[in-house]
Amino acid sequence: MGLSKRISWRGPACDDPELRARLPGALRSLLEPDNGFVCLDGALHVRGACRAPRWHSLREAWLAPDGVVACTPGLQPGDIPFARTTFGDELLLRDHDVLRVVAETRAVEALGVSLGRFARALERDPVAFLRLDPRERALALHTEGSEPDASTPPAPDSVAVDITASPSVQAEQVLAFWFGDAAGGPDDRASGPDDAASGAAAAASGAARAAAAVARWFAGDPAFDDACRRRFAALLAVAERDAADGRAPLPDWGATARCALARLVVLDQLPRNLHRGQAAAFALDGAARAASAEALEHGFDQLVHPLGALFFYLPLEHSESLADQQRCVALVEALRARAPQGLEARFDGFVDYARRHLAIVERFGRFPHRNAALARADSDAERRFLAAGGSSF
Repeated sequence: MGLSKRISWRGPACDDPELRARLPGALRSLLEPDNGFVCLDGALHVRGACRAPRWHSLREAWLAPDGVVACTPGLQPGDIPFARTTFGDELLLRDHDVLRVVAETRAVEALGVSLGRFARALERDPVAFLRLDPRERALALHTEGSEPDASTPPAPDSVAVDITASPSVQAEQVLAFWFGDAAGGPDDRASGPDDAASGAAAAASGAARAAAAVARWFAGDPAFDDACRRRFAALLAVAERDAADGRAPLPDWGATARCALARLVVLDQLPRNLHRGQAAAFALDGAARAASAEALEHGFDQLVHPLGALFFYLPLEHSESLADQQRCVALVEALRARAPQGLEARFDGFVDYARRHLAIVERFGRFPHRNAALARADSDAERRFLAAGGSSF
């Protein structure tokens, strides 16, 4: 497929030879030597002939009663849902032609290309071909007659998220503000395999953007907290009301990798910005862990840029459960292998932080710095730890 240098995850060995034998030759060739893969910084997931993990199984998407073909009007039993984009668009092979099911509208489109031409189009301009630019995507959907709230998402410096908009539009507003271009699309990398100068420039630019983003996210800057409050106070209030009423917050935000990522920013990060130092900062942690578990079950952490994948793991890092902490360390250590060029040291830092969180929970069974906000009494050991200036997680 010519994208081997942009593959971030490879499928397991084929354990479903019966299904593989049913595939057209062109699709079998696509699955060689990797039995499916994730590429383009998570923007494209090509399924494999396997039974597990379920999110990667072509059999599940094609033949299961709750699979893509069974649940999408306009599809035929022979349509093979071989891939999915980070926006939730399904890509299918019908005879020799590639189709797309648009996530927002469920419309079935013929792309007018064979599987071979599909691969070449990806190599030339994956962002345009897969509609990976959020604003151009929204404009195209609006032009094609989608709902009015699918108009171009506001710029990151707009004042407030529109809580009357659809979940996908609200999610894009969250991601635009939170990430900016720090977790940019696959066009951030050099397009040619030998374009070393362009690749080095893209890596340096990406590292600089990532450093600025990490400083915003984790520095505890009151100005950034205020910016979050202006934009997202109403949205966070909706999530908090859902949780207070015993409902899962933002229940319609889990259908795609990008929506699920935005939901975790809202549930796990924004309470810490808007309620810093208060008990309310931790009130949605349980909901965030549940949303994280759901997203990981669907493999969504593999379908986004590595910087975005980190936020699927942070609810585990914030947990006071030892099992959650141990799983977080394993996930962040594995994520280190996906670090983009120029960001290796930054991802080393993420691993170090995960291990330090684990060490505190191993030692105390909780985070002592939360005791005051949560009206918990300090133990003698915690009191000595706090007095010595122990990590304030």
